Amino acid sequence: MVTRYTEGQARSSLEEEALVAYPIPFQSLRNDDATVMDATGGAGKFSINSGGWGSGTMTIRSEAANNNAKTDTLMFDFTLPPEYVSAGDVRLVLNAQENDEAMGGTELSAEVYKSDGSGGAGADLCNAFDNIDITTSWQTCTAVVTATGLVAGDTLRVFVRLTVVDAGGGGGDGAQAEIDGMELQLDIKG
Repeated sequence: MVTRYTEGQARSSLEEEALVAYPIPFQSLRNDDATVMDATGGAGKFSINSGGWGSGTMTIRSEAANNNAKTDTLMFDFTLPPEYVSAGDVRLVLNAQENDEAMGGTELSAEVYKSDGSGGAGADLCNAFDNIDITTSWQTCTAVVTATGLVAGDTLRVFVRLTVVDAGGGGGDGAQAEIDGMELQLDIKG
């Protein structure tokens, strides 16, 4: 059994929990130009797909590629919580799929930067996703974040990029990819 934090107790006396999920709410996601995502999207922008009344969950959908390639990038900030273990493991995890129109493939990538608190950031801390070539089935994709030097209170700026290629012949509404759920997983105490 894991010992939980109580008032006045030192975190150092608590057991460590590995890779606890911190879901990223869709309302905290932005296009990489900092605009809010909406139902229509646009050139270089993701859109939000509500799934319809009673018919499913909300997803984020890429711009449609028609006989070309489209790249969309989203971003969010995440402040490591007080219970984060200094230099503990950090993972970026999301679920993604492409539609069957993506005749040339869909590629997933990410970048994670630690903010310096003065408008700057260090080097990209994110390693490649374990599944970078998205398929027509929902896949869980995980990227390891290099956590050396990270401590509670640090702010991470995260970018997730989908490039969808339609090489032609797919017909229909064009090639698109979707993201359904995103989280950071952290080692914590408390």
